[in-house]
Amino acid sequence: LRNEAGTSHFDGGSSSQCDMMGHGYPITLSKLPCFQFSFELRYEHLAVCQMSLKDRQRARDYVEVDVRVNGKLTCKGSFDYRVKLWEEDKSNHDFLDEDKARGATDEGYYSVFGKAYDGWFESHVEPFMTIEHTCGTSHPVCFCYFFPQTSTQIATTKNINLQRHKYTRCAGCDQAEAITYEQTKNEKAAFADEP
Repeated sequence: LRNEAGTSHFDGGSSSQCDMMGHGYPITLSKLPCFQFSFELRYEHLAVCQMSLKDRQRARDYVEVDVRVNGKLTCKGSFDYRVKLWEEDKSNHDFLDEDKARGATDEGYYSVFGKAYDGWFESHVEPFMTIEHTCGTSHPVCFCYFFPQTSTQIATTKNINLQRHKYTRCAGCDQAEAITYEQTKNEKAAFADEP
């Protein structure tokens, strides 16, 4: 992006930059997911945004859906659980929210919420949950629950008996367990640093 004098207006030279030109009209950036921006007012309104690939997809063509799920997990005895909400992608799934508890007895309640996005001319999102738990086992196990593809908001309740269900592990569990591992490691480090 250059002005009439031929000078560059890029901030940082990143290949992920985008530009907009107002030609004398004010530019509203309040609704754009930009991390950096600058103005050049000598000849025209110019704005340069540092945007991630995902944000540029959303700005160009995307679908956005609110997903809210509440529910109850049941298990005879004490158990820990982590419920994570995702939007399914072909490779790296989008992590939206998490609810967790330790030492629940017989039942535990969860509530997760997030905005699921998809782009590149998609007309729907593909939300799903991973449930990690220790019901009936000393080592956490994980399974997945998939919602139907949708372009409208989801607000639903999903109760699951952890001892009597037919849901199975999916590839998303690998990503969920990686996040849990990092969280646990950070929690242990923070505890060790306490006086």
